[in-house]
Amino acid sequence: MRRVVPLILALMMGCAMVALRVGGAKPLELLELRAFDYRLQQRGPETPSSDVVLVTVDDASLHELGRWPWSRSRVADLLARIAEIDRQLREAAHSLESRSIVSRPLAEILHREVEAFQGQAEIETTLVIQGDPEILGPQQRVAVFRAIQEALSNVREHSGATTVEIRLHMRRNWIEVKVTDNGHGFEVNRSLAHAAQRGRLGIVGMGERMRILGGTFDIESTPGGPTVLRFSLPRWEPFETPGGGHH
Repeated sequence: MRRVVPLILALMMGCAMVALRVGGAKPLELLELRAFDYRLQQRGPETPSSDVVLVTVDDASLHELGRWPWSRSRVADLLARIAEIDRQLREAAHSLESRSIVSRPLAEILHREVEAFQGQAEIETTLVIQGDPEILGPQQRVAVFRAIQEALSNVREHSGATTVEIRLHMRRNWIEVKVTDNGHGFEVNRSLAHAAQRGRLGIVGMGERMRILGGTFDIESTPGGPTVLRFSLPRWEPFETPGGGHH
């Protein structure tokens, strides 16, 4: 009897392997899939987490970092950078300056920022606002203001420009911002990669913050200039509860 049991088991396994091969699939792969299905059935349904972030990979990132999948170290580095940007946004949203940005009209704050920049940098600066930026939420107002600050800082430190124009266009569901300077320009991909390698993530971080908030970010420039920086953010509106409150 002891000799018969191993023979029966071997025969059953052999039949199973033949059946799997006849089905046109690799035996081990099918067994793995069956085991995975069984684990899911035993686990039962799960409630999706509300803490979900969708991160997309654009063509520029693929060109710079290579095709997916990336190495674990690269993914870990990107996650660390996203976490750091999230921390900065939260800190910025609670800082005294950010409270001032939220509590005062955005157009007024931007005009004051432009006046201060023009006086310090001695660069002719124009601000054009189309529509009402006061419809933006607190996080969006802070993000827009910080991005314009960073753009002007880069113009002052690196562009050699004599003029810069800032345009804000409020659309129905979006805000679009365009910053144009007449400086000497640069090669975008090479300069951004070089800045990231040196840990200077001003413009790079700006683009990542825009994308985290659901927006877009783009830079157009060539040696000789001009340089055009564009970014946009979707408009978010708080919804009202039956009691009249907001969330």
